[in-house]
Amino acid sequence: MPLPRTLTEIKEILDSRGLLANTRKLGQHFLFDKNLLNFIVNAAALTPDDVVLEVGPGPGMLTGVLLDSGAKVIAVELDEGFASFVEENADSSRIKVIRADVLDGKAALNPVVVRECENALARSEVSRLKVVANIPYNISTSLIVNLLESELPLERFVLTVQKEVAQRIVATSGGKYGIISVVTALLGKPKLLKKLGRDVFWPRPKVESAVLEISNLRVKPSDVAGYGLLKDLLHLAFSHRRKTLHKALKGAYRAESIERAFKMLAIDSNARAEELSPETLLALSRNLLTAKIEH
Repeated sequence: MPLPRTLTEIKEILDSRGLLANTRKLGQHFLFDKNLLNFIVNAAALTPDDVVLEVGPGPGMLTGVLLDSGAKVIAVELDEGFASFVEENADSSRIKVIRADVLDGKAALNPVVVRECENALARSEVSRLKVVANIPYNISTSLIVNLLESELPLERFVLTVQKEVAQRIVATSGGKYGIISVVTALLGKPKLLKKLGRDVFWPRPKVESAVLEISNLRVKPSDVAGYGLLKDLLHLAFSHRRKTLHKALKGAYRAESIERAFKMLAIDSNARAEELSPETLLALSRNLLTAKIEH
């Protein structure tokens, strides 16, 4: 059986292999609209020279379109039933199916996945990797942050995620602006390409989705002086949204250092973290480099 191209074919595969229960458990909702699948692949600007990481291929609707582009695909699938189906029915010369969780806990990528990506790049003699995927909803944020913070030579993401997650990532201020907004803005350039209704997925999700692009991925955390300190500051700042940033930082940094840094950077003492740009927050963390109180 070839990889599915229609909703009817997806349903037949799930029914014949008893995979529907697994789909719900893993938070997978499969995009079946052909025009939208083509839109995603076109947005990634794939060529036969590209290596693509796909996370959660399920029965392979997007996988088939990725392979049509001529690109080489690394498909990471946790469910053995879906992994076996894709491996049996895809063009084996241009796809590597990894039966594993893409994450190692919540704080890192699975080393097996990282190694396979590095090996595929070495074999292809290319230096950049693209991530194109309809991400399982329950790992969206953790996966995106861990990919951004990895040392993999990533060029572009084109992802289907929950609309709320996409809005948080592209936010530049306000209530949706948070840690992932700051991290993404410093390490890449996010853009919400298209909002998607619920009726283009099966099973039909309870939330709306969006196609998210993250490009200009030339900066790694190791290139950003003070990045680790910034992450500490962001967790403090955005864990207490109702507090002003000044109050949120008290107790973690010396008071006189906070006052001095705010004055140097012209930050209003009543400002909240959601009002400050990623660059200002990074500058603040650098100014507080030696001011942390050890408990």
